[in-house]
Amino acid sequence: MPQSAIIELSGVGLISGQPITVQLAQAPQGQGIQFVWASTGAILPASTEFIVDTQRGVTLMHPETKQVLSIVEHFLAAVSMSGFYDVTVTLIGEKVKELPLLDGSALPWFEAMISQWGTPTIKVKQPIYTLDKPVFLKGSTLKTALIAYPAEQFSITYTLDYPHQGFRGDWATWHGRQDAVVSVSQLLSAQTFGLVDELPVLQAKGMALGVTLENTLGLCADGVGYTRALKFPKEPFYHKMLDLIGDFHLCGLPADSLQMAIVAINAGHTAHVAFANQLKQQLILN
Repeated sequence: MPQSAIIELSGVGLISGQPITVQLAQAPQGQGIQFVWASTGAILPASTEFIVDTQRGVTLMHPETKQVLSIVEHFLAAVSMSGFYDVTVTLIGEKVKELPLLDGSALPWFEAMISQWGTPTIKVKQPIYTLDKPVFLKGSTLKTALIAYPAEQFSITYTLDYPHQGFRGDWATWHGRQDAVVSVSQLLSAQTFGLVDELPVLQAKGMALGVTLENTLGLCADGVGYTRALKFPKEPFYHKMLDLIGDFHLCGLPADSLQMAIVAINAGHTAHVAFANQLKQQLILN
């Protein structure tokens, strides 16, 4: 395929459950990621300044038209790990308010770009950021915290506290592209998850209408089981890592630019974004 190939992906929206189609096209170097509504021509750059909500995914809003776009984090995680940092995403349809969930992971986005565009041609050397001291963010509750500290290579350690046996007292670490156990593709394949008991409550509020057994891993009410077998050990921890990678990329911090260790404790999108913005003030450019 030529590098100019247009990629088209379709799926349902996590929130709305409605069918959504998007087209991806490589953009000039330096543009970054831009979302374009085909119906209005409105252009929304993927930037932290346009974030308006981080409760159950990241939502951006166009400053003038007030059009919103939710669930951008999986796509941005794929962007961060693919190296294709300059992409125009055209949203096909009249009232598109979210990106398609696809299979609930970042892998379909990643595979589509790699298979159709090959390897990105990077003409400008990417910056490498380090730290000379730890950076710490305490969340709004005692259970949430994020820490980054100097290290020879990028890594993420995640621990979660859910009412489920698969999370109690457990944690996982990913050592970036050099990880000997979990590859980039495997990390990106980790599926979004949630409590089965919570789904009816959310759907009664008009949320999570696109959740299916195929695109979401359910944590069963018995506190032990899952709605399917895990793809690999500790899969939910790795989904939280890909969320963090996507959120950091949105804040201008691609994973491949970070030479440091990050530890996340019960963090979500709100904490990810707050920490990324705090971290930017302490980075050392190499």
